[in-house]
Amino acid sequence: MILIVEKIKSFLKDLDYYVLIPTLGLCLLGLVSIFSATYTDAEDINFTKQISFFGIGIVLMLAVILIPIRLIDSASLTFYAIMLVLLVFVLLFGPVRYGAKRWIALGPLSLQPSELAKVATILTVARMLALQRINASSLYNIILSIALVSVPMFLVFREPDLGTALCIGCVALPMLFWHGISWFSIFVMFSPLVTVLIHIGSGYNFDFFIATLFLILVVLYFSKRSAKMILVVLMINVVVGLGSEPLWDSLKDYQKERILTFLDPERDAKGAGYQVLQSQIAIGSGGLLGKGYLEGSQTQLHFMPEQHTDFIFSALAEEFGFAGSVILLALFAILIVRIIMIADVVDDKFSSLTLIGIASLFTFQVLVNIGMTTGIMPVTGIPLPFLSYGGTALLTNLLLVGIVLNIAMRKKVYDIH
Repeated sequence: MILIVEKIKSFLKDLDYYVLIPTLGLCLLGLVSIFSATYTDAEDINFTKQISFFGIGIVLMLAVILIPIRLIDSASLTFYAIMLVLLVFVLLFGPVRYGAKRWIALGPLSLQPSELAKVATILTVARMLALQRINASSLYNIILSIALVSVPMFLVFREPDLGTALCIGCVALPMLFWHGISWFSIFVMFSPLVTVLIHIGSGYNFDFFIATLFLILVVLYFSKRSAKMILVVLMINVVVGLGSEPLWDSLKDYQKERILTFLDPERDAKGAGYQVLQSQIAIGSGGLLGKGYLEGSQTQLHFMPEQHTDFIFSALAEEFGFAGSVILLALFAILIVRIIMIADVVDDKFSSLTLIGIASLFTFQVLVNIGMTTGIMPVTGIPLPFLSYGGTALLTNLLLVGIVLNIAMRKKVYDIH
């Protein structure tokens, strides 16, 4: 009995509380906000379910801490393969809900494989990059990482779930950069995306397209690369730019509408722009200290659709105001910065890359979610980590924190203080 108590004390002492406390604080804010957002519902099952998933998630997080990181490393490819099978299974046999196939029914509960695919992709890209002993900026590393990310991205996009697909895709570039990829390689990877966005945003104006190609050519010229390299990169941008119109046509109507509404929310104030406008009203009406818990008119009268999921930040900002929003952002900042600090000192390549992938995922989700609720980014259906309602999403986030705590606890290998 004494031995067990000593082990528990040692376990608690080794926990990284700069990671644990912000995580628990965010989860608490999430539960409080979900309760408020669903307070006037006839049957408030969302809050009850979220509490259940929170309890399961804490147990999962603690269990992951105890697993040797080497075992997680070696099992990453298997986990990745299983997730691909589940994603294909969902597309073929998953039930259709809200016009999409995203879930696997498990009795009264549902599993969303696309959430777990985030974990599998981060671990697999980290493992494959850690195994490479060649030049970190090599074309092989770039192509391999993009391929590992693109497959689950494509499957998730086909569900369709553009938001989660973007979340999966966001981890590759930061992990490659942390691995040692050059700034020029980053430019080469990003330039086609910029070309597509400008071409679509300009309404396929050919003059804008030519101007974009000219700017890319100028950057390539001053980078002092070979004529062959300049020609290849320029041709990639030409092909991608010309192919952007079929890409736009392949999007669902609601996805096109979200992008157009982002550019002008008032173009359809009673339709696609309604969410954003009501969200801005809620956030603005919160003022400095908020209207008070359970007192937000926009929230309690349900003027905001999906206020317990994608627009949970609006509900929190209305009732807790600017002060509450700052506390929320501070908790996210502490968590993400701490993860990067650990990644900077860990002496294991797989662990370091995994941490950067996790930090990138959290950062991307926070920026995009809060950006779309404030109207500075398009509505993409990306949830706010730890706060938005969603059982699989909460389990996934706590699983990722468990991996972070697992790495952080190995103080005998490296010192993070």
